[in-house]
Amino acid sequence: MKKLGLITLLITILFCFNGIAKAQSIEDLVEMCRVVAGEASYVRDFKAQLDEGNPAPIKNQPFILLRNTEYVFSICSSRELEGELIIELFDTSRLVTTNYSISTSKYYDRITFKCSTSGPYRLKMYFKDGKAGSAVVMLSMLKRV
Repeated sequence: MKKLGLITLLITILFCFNGIAKAQSIEDLVEMCRVVAGEASYVRDFKAQLDEGNPAPIKNQPFILLRNTEYVFSICSSRELEGELIIELFDTSRLVTTNYSISTSKYYDRITFKCSTSGPYRLKMYFKDGKAGSAVVMLSMLKRV
């Protein structure tokens, strides 16, 4: 009977430590993005959990932005997965900003966008080279211009 109790205790302890050692949760990434956003006012967040693939899996998220407003996009990727999130913001007809510079191969974890036209926008999210990844993009409003 003592052995059964000891085994049960060991299994319980292993489950507890397993929960602590898990990869970063989406909620952890949201909290990280709140710090990256700084004093900007939270508007909403977009979650991207994509598997590996060739071509890279893409997630599109439509939303509305208001004219004469400066927005901040904060990008927080999980450290446990290789993928680095690339975001591209499109208005109805063209790419207006991105967090990745092709010429320098540099990623930015925070970008600002001064919206000059109210209306629908689309956020395209994917991980470079089709790698698996988990990330959060937090949209915040910096100020009305």
